[in-house]
Amino acid sequence: LKQQQLYKDRRGKNQENKFSSVAFLGKVFGTEKDYYIAQGRGEDFIRNKMSFYSTDGYTWRLLFPPSEDTLKYFHLVRTRFRGDPTSKHRYHGRDGNGKAEIKEEHRLSAFLKLMDFETAIGPKNSLMITPKGIINKNPYFKGLPTDEALKLESYLHYRLPDSDVSFAPTTLICPPGGDRALQFLEPINRDYPPGCWTLQSDALQEVVTIKSLWWPGFTFYHIPETGEYNSIYMGFGERNDDLPFMV
Repeated sequence: LKQQQLYKDRRGKNQENKFSSVAFLGKVFGTEKDYYIAQGRGEDFIRNKMSFYSTDGYTWRLLFPPSEDTLKYFHLVRTRFRGDPTSKHRYHGRDGNGKAEIKEEHRLSAFLKLMDFETAIGPKNSLMITPKGIINKNPYFKGLPTDEALKLESYLHYRLPDSDVSFAPTTLICPPGGDRALQFLEPINRDYPPGCWTLQSDALQEVVTIKSLWWPGFTFYHIPETGEYNSIYMGFGERNDDLPFMV
């Protein structure tokens, strides 16, 4: 994937869909071809998201949200992604009805939905919610202090426990006396099981990296004292469902 082509495609998606930003999320390795994944965000940073995929880095296709059944049976598919969105994968159903099939494009959509829900994270205070309930990036965020950046509780999920009511999460998450416009997201240190996230830094503590053990291949980084943070996924599109028995 050429950097110039990716930049050009991102600009095109921004103009075509009126996104506030388009980000390259990473790559899912396939046995024949790999999937490149990108995501555009609209007026609301959390609620307005659209995902795209490509197998060549030039032609991008919209990845429609998965159905409830696709999400339900995603974990039953044990074969590798191929890189052909029209191909089908067989799996054994839980209801005893024998084998069933799932289209690879639908499986890719379910993967991204599930992984995004569990791994879309950022430093605390990096997002803010307006009086109208719109969630935006905080333009005044200048990075976490180094001592705070080394704590898991300083990083939050970019998701809402109840996305239908703008300020409902703040009554549960925001501590007494806290700023409800900033403290409305869940810290990742409360995730199950304990130890499902790993945090480390370089010797000079200039870069902090966080990895998810649920989703091998996902890496997040933040440079303390700056507003720079990002994440990328490079993996096989599989969730480590054995994790509770490993930590």
